[in-house]
Amino acid sequence: MKLIHISVDEKFIDGAIDIYNYMKGVDSVYFVLSPNGSIKRIKYPKVVVFKSENELIQKVNQETCDYVVLHSLCLTYKSILRINHKLIWNSWGYDIYSDTQDTYDKVLSLSMYKPASRKVVEAIDGGSLKENVIKAIRRVKHKLVEQRLYNAIMRKVSFVSTVIPSEFDLIQKKYSHIGFCPFRYIDNLTESEDVALVCDNDAGSAKRIILGNSNDPTNNHLDILEKLDSIGREYEVIVPFSYPNNSPQYVQEVLNRSGDFKNLKIRFLRDFMAPEEYFKILKSCQSAIFGHVRQQAVGNVSYMFNSGKNVFLYGDSILYTFYKKQGYKVYSIENELNAECIENTLPLDEQKINNQKNRERHDYFGLIAELQRFYDGLQK
Repeated sequence: MKLIHISVDEKFIDGAIDIYNYMKGVDSVYFVLSPNGSIKRIKYPKVVVFKSENELIQKVNQETCDYVVLHSLCLTYKSILRINHKLIWNSWGYDIYSDTQDTYDKVLSLSMYKPASRKVVEAIDGGSLKENVIKAIRRVKHKLVEQRLYNAIMRKVSFVSTVIPSEFDLIQKKYSHIGFCPFRYIDNLTESEDVALVCDNDAGSAKRIILGNSNDPTNNHLDILEKLDSIGREYEVIVPFSYPNNSPQYVQEVLNRSGDFKNLKIRFLRDFMAPEEYFKILKSCQSAIFGHVRQQAVGNVSYMFNSGKNVFLYGDSILYTFYKKQGYKVYSIENELNAECIENTLPLDEQKINNQKNRERHDYFGLIAELQRFYDGLQK
């Protein structure tokens, strides 16, 4: 069996390649779209880089393969629909969820922004009355076109992998023909790391917090910073802020307003880091706050659970619901983001529960065996 993988230059791809390299009877080739012709985050040497989607699609259609594996809906919808092979879609999250104010609906529509972040996002989209009328007309046209293209892609997909099981259930409710592919983005080095659980409060790490995983507005940075500042305690807040840079105006607004929070010492991580360096920073924080309403930042959440750290999520978020049902000890931002929960470590028995449940869920070689059975089944 031959697979052609299509991705952009993202940090998750090397881990995916490692997993597919274990597959027996499956030959994989990797096509990466990078408009400038270079890649920074993918370290695997045997990838083929394309500067344009048209060039990439032409090459894909010239090749013989059994399936094309899309690592997220990473190309324009029109380009994806030009692919002449069956599709396996490894979903990421952004390609499943849309905001209630977006121009078209994906599989699941949510209100993804809390009040302060919503205000910034809407201000970015604002303009004069004439401009807003023009935008409204364009939005209607855009909705009709993009909705039709998105739905067409869903009809074209044969199998999908999701980060959490409920996402597949939602997809299949709308698109019953789509089968399940048991792939997940798991990094063996990270998940198998022998981490030490936190036995005692450390004065330094107790007041050091990691906030979010990127500069995407769905992190709801300002809402969380406002709530942290209102506690009235001095905290060091580390904010990963190096990507995806999909809203420069939002990025600048958060940077501009960061000085308003007088109780907080905020440090933005603007440059992309090697995983070892980044996880060292995560380890130095006792608490992690992830303000996403949709499924996002699961790798970061997983690492903090493994390490026995305090994890805060919005109570109305997809991940909070998932982890609570699974029996994890996870705090809600709305009701438990306070000095006591931030500054005290989880009891050791609760740390062990989170660690054990997380290791069972992210069983690296168990995933490889399940994925092997899936591809063996396709070849029968």
